[in-house]
Amino acid sequence: MIGGQGSTLALWWRRSPGEDDLAAVEAAASSGPRPAVFLQGEAVDWVADPVGLTAAGRASADWQVCIGSWRRRHPDCPDEPVPPPFRASTLTRWLDHICPAGPVDVSTELLFDVGRAPRDGRDRIETLEPILAAASLDRDVTVLVHGDGRAHLDGPGAEAWDQLTDFDLAELCVVHAPSAGWSGRGTGVEPETAARLRREAFRLVTL
Repeated sequence: MIGGQGSTLALWWRRSPGEDDLAAVEAAASSGPRPAVFLQGEAVDWVADPVGLTAAGRASADWQVCIGSWRRRHPDCPDEPVPPPFRASTLTRWLDHICPAGPVDVSTELLFDVGRAPRDGRDRIETLEPILAAASLDRDVTVLVHGDGRAHLDGPGAEAWDQLTDFDLAELCVVHAPSAGWSGRGTGVEPETAARLRREAFRLVTL
């Protein structure tokens, strides 16, 4: 997931990075302002053994770790400090960085694209958390659920998504085939509408 503010590269990773991901950080660090990288969800597991980070230019990035994901992985010692070169941060601080407050001439400031099925209960929580954090910053938020991502809206814990619509925190849109319709949580939209929402959003985040 990539966001940005001005000429500064901002990367948001929810899975452990590969060599190509780290090479992008290195290239950005050598050619412009110090890039920022936010690790959330499963990507936080990589902090324990950050393979590939020692290459020249990579450790100089601003490596931020979601404190909620970190503590969830250290339940017996939640105050365990994040090791350098990483530093603890929060979802709200990160979201305010990639989508700062101010006049934006778009209907949706943040669009969260959910197309991947949850791996487990923890992944369910860590997919919904960024959406709630964005709503707490009073941003205009739309959530676009499609494909395997619709599994988040069914099964254990799915009722947590109801708060988005019950309290007008975000617009919950579920993509369906034109001939199929949708009768579950949220509002059904056809693929053409989903494509328009992606084009028009100020910042698109893939969860």
